[in-house]
Amino acid sequence: MPPKTPWLALAAASGACAAFNGVFAKLTTTKLTTSWSTAISTSLHLSAENKLIEFLIRGVTSPSFSLPPPPKPPPITLYSP
Repeated sequence: MPPKTPWLALAAASGACAAFNGVFAKLTTTKLTTSWSTAISTSLHLSAENKLIEFLIRGVTSPSFSLPPPPKPPPITLYSP
């Protein structure tokens, strides 16, 4: 096996995670989030109205989990002699 092969697998896994993240980022709408939580609840043999699953999906997809913006750099001051 060439030594660069593990990096290819990591790059593919990273792309898959990014795609998965993109799918869940679309779940911020009420109707879509509810339909996904209902589908996940029923696939786990729970009641369709299971609020715990809905809260988990909303928590994972909420903007509060995003990183804060980086701090602004200090202004550049020019000194004249």
